[in-house]
Amino acid sequence: MSFDIHLHRFSPLPEDLDCEAAAQRLCQTVEGVAPSTPRARVIHEETATEVQIDGPWGDGHVSADGGAFLVRHLDETVPRLVHAVASACDLVAVPVMVPMRFVMVREEQRGELPADTDFVAPIVCASAEELGAYFEGGYRRWAEFRDQVLNTGR
Repeated sequence: MSFDIHLHRFSPLPEDLDCEAAAQRLCQTVEGVAPSTPRARVIHEETATEVQIDGPWGDGHVSADGGAFLVRHLDETVPRLVHAVASACDLVAVPVMVPMRFVMVREEQRGELPADTDFVAPIVCASAEELGAYFEGGYRRWAEFRDQVLNTGR
């Protein structure tokens, strides 16, 4: 059971993108955010080259066109990682929270959102601190739900 934060690319991938080089740069970005906490490694799947990230807060997987963080403990590393990865790869975060929101790291991403998603209110979190404050409420509600399920068995 985890508090999930999905990352999506709404802008087209550059045609000349070198996925291997992009994955290596992403590993460097992750290690630069919190060098002692996450372990980042490039893994090669049939359809994509992605970066697997493991830390005491949970785990994640990210490629140039999206990914997810599966958070079991929200600490200051999580919003720093999400913000750094979203900024580096031009991704929009979509945490599994109510109300659903597209969490952009820059205002220009608003123009890249699909027209058929106008029912989702986008917000901009230009810093990891803003992102952490936004995640806090959703994580707190998720943790209350998790604790209730674990304590009652339902």
